[in-house]
Amino acid sequence: MASELLMGALKRHRHFHVSDSVVTSQEAIDAVKARSPNVALITASLADGPLSGFGALRQIRELCPDVKTVILLNGPERNLVVDAFRAGARGVLLLSSSSVKSLCRCVEQVHAGQIWANSCELV
Repeated sequence: MASELLMGALKRHRHFHVSDSVVTSQEAIDAVKARSPNVALITASLADGPLSGFGALRQIRELCPDVKTVILLNGPERNLVVDAFRAGARGVLLLSSSSVKSLCRCVEQVHAGQIWANSCELV
């Protein structure tokens, strides 16, 4: 349900094209390989387990190095933020404390080649 809500919110912004909403690591990898998006949003915990998004992130970086990724975290654990960047994320966003407006700005900045992490992600 969360991914559908997020997808709906992003679709309301005319400069974003949302191509897929998936729930497992393999679906995320397959979708990125098939569509080669500019930016892929991946939640840290997919349906196949806690922190499974990190594995998908690493595989996407290996298979599709030109795709920029943003990982969505549930909480501000410093080690997870560091791990996300080490795994290849170009942006880190906290679901618990971010708005759709923040997410859109994050995606725009990552698409433009910037690294994204708010100070609340670095606590």
